[in-house]
Amino acid sequence: MKKTLLLFAAFLTLTLVNAQTFTVGDLVYNVTTAPFVEVSGYASGSTAANLTVPSVVEDPDNLGTEYTVVSIGNEAFRDNTIISEINLPETVVTIGSSAFRSSTLTKCNFDYITFINGYGFYGSSLAGDIVLTACEELNAYVFTGCTGITSFEAPAMITFNAGGCSGMENVRELDIPVAVDKFGGNSLKGNTSLEQMQLAWTNPAAISIAGTTLGGVDLTNVKLYVPVGTKADYVAHAVWTLFPDDNIIEGEMPPLVTLSTDDVVAQELGFSIYPNPTSDFVFIKNTQLTSNAELTVFDLNGRLLLSREVNNVVSEINISNLTAGIYLLKIKVGNGEFTKRILKQ
Repeated sequence: MKKTLLLFAAFLTLTLVNAQTFTVGDLVYNVTTAPFVEVSGYASGSTAANLTVPSVVEDPDNLGTEYTVVSIGNEAFRDNTIISEINLPETVVTIGSSAFRSSTLTKCNFDYITFINGYGFYGSSLAGDIVLTACEELNAYVFTGCTGITSFEAPAMITFNAGGCSGMENVRELDIPVAVDKFGGNSLKGNTSLEQMQLAWTNPAAISIAGTTLGGVDLTNVKLYVPVGTKADYVAHAVWTLFPDDNIIEGEMPPLVTLSTDDVVAQELGFSIYPNPTSDFVFIKNTQLTSNAELTVFDLNGRLLLSREVNNVVSEINISNLTAGIYLLKIKVGNGEFTKRILKQ
């Protein structure tokens, strides 16, 4: 009986330690499994916008008892409107579910993160370049709605779960590592500014790819770069065949050209113009046109060659009768206008 009571007391003590929370500075910590803790949120009354998480903390109620900080807990900073930046130590390797969801966080270092759980940064103010140096898995919809992200790299990535790389509306290119073996549904959904992608698989059929991976992405002008000698395999693939054949290119993805002012205005007005270069037709697409647009075409000497109104979602002009060279296509809508160089082959 005495032995049983001692075992029960030991179990109770361990349970209490593992359920313990304590506050140090601006942060609250929760003991997960001793000697490890997770950050569970702000300390009461804290107004610190910029946080630095230590690698080791001492329990103030049990002096001499130290814990290693290994994660940011589920919903730790969800909906928080105080946080702006957080600096994570090398001991923190996981981000919990909805940890920063809908928060005002703009900057976080990801140097040592290996796993981010579902909705980790969903709808947050995270901005700039995201480099997941060590991350091997993204769970569902981690960065969806983070419109401030402008570039994304994940050289160690293996698994993109459903929506794992979706909703980054201002990311223009993606370089998918050869080690990636899974794309869940909607993995790339909503990346509306995407211009080019690099894939490195020599056998795309061997990769687990959901049919909805590219949901909501207009692939008309997106280039897909693949290994030399594999284009036919990508064209025949159930998912990658959604790219126009001419947009699947063998070789290395080139550096992106910075958008000109005219290109920025075209995007703001909702226009895309393709193909360019062309030998005959030029298509003008706009899904948000609310009034007629004026379209004109000039040669490099300023001579007007064509003038018409554009009032459809997709319009076209035929320049097959023009000699090969560069022409200027100008579109004006209300107070906005831009000029695009068109190469006639």
